[in-house]
Amino acid sequence: MKPRKNKITPLLFGIAISGVAMLGVFSCDPSEFFDAEEESASKSNYIKITTESLVNVELVAIGVEKGSWIDLNGNGKKDKGEDFNGLDTYEVEGTVAVYGKIDDFNCPDNQITKLEINNQSLSRLDCSDNKLTVLDLTKAPKLNVLDCKNNQIENLQLVKQKFIRLDCSNNRLTSLSIFVETKYTGGVAIFCNDNQIEKLSLNGGLPTYIYCHHNRIHGENFNKFLDSLGKHSSSGEDFRYCAFVSESAKEENFATEGQVAAAKNKGWQLVYNCVGYAGNCPVYKGRK
Repeated sequence: MKPRKNKITPLLFGIAISGVAMLGVFSCDPSEFFDAEEESASKSNYIKITTESLVNVELVAIGVEKGSWIDLNGNGKKDKGEDFNGLDTYEVEGTVAVYGKIDDFNCPDNQITKLEINNQSLSRLDCSDNKLTVLDLTKAPKLNVLDCKNNQIENLQLVKQKFIRLDCSNNRLTSLSIFVETKYTGGVAIFCNDNQIEKLSLNGGLPTYIYCHHNRIHGENFNKFLDSLGKHSSSGEDFRYCAFVSESAKEENFATEGQVAAAKNKGWQLVYNCVGYAGNCPVYKGRK
């Protein structure tokens, strides 16, 4: 009897050929079968933080760009465990960088000695109660709320940002020139008291309150300060308030009676010994 022909062989061969064809269609790259790692934010926007010793630094941020990361080991690339989502505490000694666009960044009371900022989205910054001596904000053009009080800042570098709130009190500034937002209706407050300021200029908008006591503003520098202030069209006792002097022995601000009258003609009431709301403080009458 003649042997039977194998009918299975062509079928298996066909399956094998089909499999090879399918390999040409489907990739063997595992990343196509599993979620790829989230793309890292660009390094073009960053905030660099420096401390002199090992410190637990608490960072709080709002409006954090997807893919933002913190370079904890300083190798310039995103590694596992370096995602930055806006709320965490890190052990920092030396310099670390946070990469990605951020709207609101808070790092108060962390013994930070240097803060380098290049962030085009940053509108609010709180770096108060640290050890900063210089603060360069020229690469944060959208900044309009700044709290840098209780540092040792001698040089505050700005670039015509329009502020709705600024607190740089208790530093070592000798001059300050800022622009005030003109379209904000919620009440602009400027705190620059307890410095060594001789020259103060507030341009643009019309602050609701200015706290500038415990400085060195007087004479012609007071006139220039007054010239920089916008005129408030007041009716009756509706004034804008400037907490200008105190009875403390360290107070070096003063104005003459004529300068006080000139301020009042522009809708500004100078007050003294202010604690809290400036509108409730005693009226400063000036020197004769």
